[in-house]
Amino acid sequence: MFIKDSVIKKLIKKAFEKNELVIAHEEGLYTIQFGNCVMQVIEKYMTNRVKSILVDFVGDIPQNEGMLYGEGCEPQIHLDAYDDLREMFERKSDNEYEGTCVSVSRRKDVYRVMQLSAGTDKVMVKVEYISMVDHNSIDIEGGEIKPGLPRLFAHTLIWSNNVMSLRVPVGEIKYQSEKNILGSSYDLITRPEDYLS
Repeated sequence: MFIKDSVIKKLIKKAFEKNELVIAHEEGLYTIQFGNCVMQVIEKYMTNRVKSILVDFVGDIPQNEGMLYGEGCEPQIHLDAYDDLREMFERKSDNEYEGTCVSVSRRKDVYRVMQLSAGTDKVMVKVEYISMVDHNSIDIEGGEIKPGLPRLFAHTLIWSNNVMSLRVPVGEIKYQSEKNILGSSYDLITRPEDYLS
């Protein structure tokens, strides 16, 4: 799994404290929604490390159903039809985004500007979300492949490989400076100096 355990644990904890942690296990697929992020993992590839993180917060992982968990509530059955993130990812093969050298700060959050690989369209994503992706955690010996670049789908970026998928929200534009950066026609991947000069 291409997930950094320490970051995922922090985000799961935050979702649990806000009563926003959903875990579903259906048809050989785990779906974990923590806040605005969703992770789907094929059952046989779910690592014991991630299972342990979940068990620390919720006890037993649900079987054949979805459950909502939180610090301030009893576990509740959660009925939600989750989209197949891998299928969504594969439909958007021409929509890959790369990280740039430009960041945007908002009080306690930092966003990285991501740019369309084959163009100049831009979005921004919390650095905290991007830091979940960890290529060093990939189980190459077990047949896992690298996820490659994320793809934009309905105001979210999706990373996916043969084992799992991860969907994170893109940031909303709130300030004129962000609008100027994201609306610029500069190529921040190959020629960042044009924008920075």
